Amino acid sequence: DFDEYFHKDEKLPVELSLPDGTLITLKASARSPYLIRRDNGRLCVEAHGEPITEIHFEPRPRFYDRRTSDGVLMHRIGQLMEQHCVIFNYSTYCIHWKTDDQCRFCNLVPTNQVYHQDVQSTKKASQIAETTAAAFEEGVGKKFNLSGGTLPGRQEIDVYVETMETVGEQLERIGRKSQANNIALAALPPQDAQRRKAAGDPK
Repeated sequence: DFDEYFHKDEKLPVELSLPDGTLITLKASARSPYLIRRDNGRLCVEAHGEPITEIHFEPRPRFYDRRTSDGVLMHRIGQLMEQHCVIFNYSTYCIHWKTDDQCRFCNLVPTNQVYHQDVQSTKKASQIAETTAAAFEEGVGKKFNLSGGTLPGRQEIDVYVETMETVGEQLERIGRKSQANNIALAALPPQDAQRRKAAGDPK
C-alpha cells in the first residue's frame, strides 16, 4: 500500500498544508511519532505530546459529488492534489504484475484489490475529460496528471493519445486550455513519442 498499512474502513485526507503553504502527502503509519490533534478548533501536528505546527486540510471539492454523463461519481475517476492538479490513473491493470516483474515501489494492483469499491479500476477517456472539466470549472483544477499500468503492445500509447485529445476537446468547450502536468508511461519509439507530444504532453 501507499501507506504503511491498508485502511479500508478509514477515510484519510490525501495531503495537509503547512502555514507557509507547503503541501505534504499524508501517509498513515502506526509507528510514526507524529499525531494530528484538534485543539480549540485548530488542527496541530505534535510529536511525543509536544505541538510542532498548525496545519489545515483543503476543503473537499464540489466536483467529487458530481457524476459523469454515464453516471459514475467523479471522485471515483480523479482526485485533486498537488496544488490544483487532478490525478488520474486510467487503469489499475499492468502486464508486469502477471510475471512478477512489476516496479518494486508500485502499489497499483494491491491497492486496487483493497480499495476497488472507492475507485474505478478502468476509466474511459470521456470520464477523465468530464472530471477534468468539472474541476477546472469549479476553479480548483488547473492542470492534470495521467498515469496507469503498462498495457500490451501499442495499447498504452493509444489510450494516452485518445485521453489527452478528449480532455483537450472537453476543455475547449468550456473555454479552457488543456494543461497536462505530467504524463507517465513506458519508453516509446520516436513515432509514438511524437504522437504523445502532438496530443498535448508538455515534455
